[in-house]
Amino acid sequence: MKNIIGMNLQEARKYLDLTVEQVAAVIHMETDEINAYESGEKCPDSRILIKFSKLYGVSCLELLTEHDFSLSKDERAVAELLKMVNENKKHLWFYIKNII
Repeated sequence: MKNIIGMNLQEARKYLDLTVEQVAAVIHMETDEINAYESGEKCPDSRILIKFSKLYGVSCLELLTEHDFSLSKDERAVAELLKMVNENKKHLWFYIKNII
């Protein structure tokens, strides 16, 4: 099974309609190495992760965690905020429930 980082790298690349060859040329890497990262055979170190992050226009955190790259950056930010609001509602409800 693919790891989250590999899936995110591949999804972000495809969302931008880039080929492995194009990415390899921009970040000065072999295509085999990019394929290994995307397949989960290898895990990129922080230096490589930053290169991918800059190229794809996403944060390193987005590459490290589950994200929907079909959404725009603004849509992802709104989705993350809504997730936080919903999580806080759960905590608030639990707190109120215990008081009553």
